[in-house]
Amino acid sequence: MIEHADNANIAGDGATVGNQAEWVHNSTVYFVSPDASPQRKYEVDSLKDGDREHRAALTRLHDLPATQRDKIVRHLDLVLTGMKDTVWADSRQDAEDTRLSNGRRDRVWAYFHPDPVGPRVRAPAAKSTVPGDRLRAQVWSTAQSPPVSPV
Repeated sequence: MIEHADNANIAGDGATVGNQAEWVHNSTVYFVSPDASPQRKYEVDSLKDGDREHRAALTRLHDLPATQRDKIVRHLDLVLTGMKDTVWADSRQDAEDTRLSNGRRDRVWAYFHPDPVGPRVRAPAAKSTVPGDRLRAQVWSTAQSPPVSPV
């Protein structure tokens, strides 16, 4: 028995480990015990052949009318592990292609307004000082300076 933090792995005599992982994403994993019957090994091998047929099934699914395809996809959502990304990409593309169909721009016009223009830099103000401003600044700065003591 191996113990780590909050989990423990226990294996008895004759045990085998087919896969040990916390999470397995977007994968199909087939296990056949070493003492499985030849019939069971054949059944699992047939499942692997079914993975090769995903492309043909996907093509047939895409050839269906949209209303029928959408119903099937909704019901098979959890089953379509290998094909899910492709079906999602096709659904997304279909949504982009038809987003303005059936007069949608006129019915929900607020969603189709362009993004507002970003901030722009304001031009600096023109030179607005007059000769009297410079004289006042010099007089003020000398009045604010502490007296200089002779050395």
